[in-house]
Amino acid sequence: MSVNLLETVIKNLGYKALHKVDPNEQEVKLFDSLSADEKLYQAAVPATLTAFSLFAVTGKGYEKIMNSVLKEQHPDIFGGKQQEMAEKIAQYSGATADKAKEVMSSVAQEAMRIVQNEKDKGVSMDKIKNNMDDHRQTILQYLPASLQLGELLDDGSMDDRTHKMEGPMSNLAHMFEKKLPGGEKPPEKKA
Repeated sequence: MSVNLLETVIKNLGYKALHKVDPNEQEVKLFDSLSADEKLYQAAVPATLTAFSLFAVTGKGYEKIMNSVLKEQHPDIFGGKQQEMAEKIAQYSGATADKAKEVMSSVAQEAMRIVQNEKDKGVSMDKIKNNMDDHRQTILQYLPASLQLGELLDDGSMDDRTHKMEGPMSNLAHMFEKKLPGGEKPPEKKA
């Protein structure tokens, strides 16, 4: 996949750029200066894309994404936990859970459209799937830890602060983590 999923979704939906979380604090440093909409997008976009990438790396989940008709409701990328995620996002941002679900749905729909466009351009399904897994690291750098989505989505590594670090040594460590046998990958889930 030749596009950065996070950046492309933000741009296509017309949202302001998100802020990376501080790896030490695990929260956005300028949180109090963000508008209500910015707080909502700061939580909803990476939360939805994290759920989307976890769903997409499963065989059946990936097939459902690729075979969905965009005008139909997106497949349940949230594993039946969309309401719980929306409530956590609402609590973080001060928005209503319904507004959070609306943004989550828009983000999921746009992510599906982007991935399906890549397939239509001739990018192999395996390459898209691998790149989705690679994008997970970038997405986690924007995910506020206070959402505690790792517990909700059964992936404790999500809330681990080492996934939110960057720099030459961290990037090298993440590369080895993915390539070595037993390296950490999101757990394979049944879709």
